Amino acid sequence: MLAAIKSSLEKSSYTQLLSQSLAIIGGAFLGYKSFLLLKHYYHHAQEHPQNLIEIYGHDSYVLITGGSDGLGKAFAMELARQGFNIILVARDLNSLLRVKEQIVDKYPDRDVRTISLDCAEAIKGEPFLERLKREI
Repeated sequence: MLAAIKSSLEKSSYTQLLSQSLAIIGGAFLGYKSFLLLKHYYHHAQEHPQNLIEIYGHDSYVLITGGSDGLGKAFAMELARQGFNIILVARDLNSLLRVKEQIVDKYPDRDVRTISLDCAEAIKGEPFLERLKREI
């Protein structure tokens, strides 16, 4: 009986080692294929950049949440540079007005609107959306 338990444990260790090895190999293969896919799309985007103004038109607006600083501000500046009108949404009205002033100073032909609104309220549903529609 002791020999049977020992044999069972050895088979269990072997099975566990085999399954872990296959999991590592599978994960590496999946990671490699994901890398190749991302590399393909990156090179395609570099070779064929899209002009968003041609797609959406010169009078288009972009609504940017968190537009008072960080990435939101950077997106706002870049999209204004590309020719879009901007709607900035963030909680702090003073910060929004500063960013609006910076955009208008640099791109005076852009229409920049600001909405002081906490997007965390979006989970409340209709009141948030109604206020956003009214402000726009």
